[in-house]
Amino acid sequence: MKVLIDTNIILDVCFERAEFQDYSTQIFSLIEQKKLAGCISACSVTDIYYLARKQFRDKEKALWTIKRLSQLFKILKADEKSIRYAVDLHWSDFEDSVQYSVAKQSHVKAIITRNTKDYSQSQIPVYTPAEFLKLTA
Repeated sequence: MKVLIDTNIILDVCFERAEFQDYSTQIFSLIEQKKLAGCISACSVTDIYYLARKQFRDKEKALWTIKRLSQLFKILKADEKSIRYAVDLHWSDFEDSVQYSVAKQSHVKAIITRNTKDYSQSQIPVYTPAEFLKLTA
């Protein structure tokens, strides 16, 4: 199943956020085992790099993180069409509307995020990691 992994899930694992890491790590494991086709948007890559460089205070470690993610996840393009569609959605959170637009354009089957409320208008099923794992168990 092709799923879009939202930036917050990636950051939970990369930054070892104890409160959220367990379920997010399980999602990563399913992707590593090829039980899920994990995707992230190109927009997420730049956000993750910026935040990783700030968090680690180490450019090389931030770049290594991006390299590893690019080996694990398919990176979906955010192009003019997806940005225009996101603008037209008029969602309260523009970043999430871009994520959704990229997911829709790439025909993903689900979006996995901890931020489900911002995807309330999504036509694609949206799950927290815990919800998704229960569904696939």
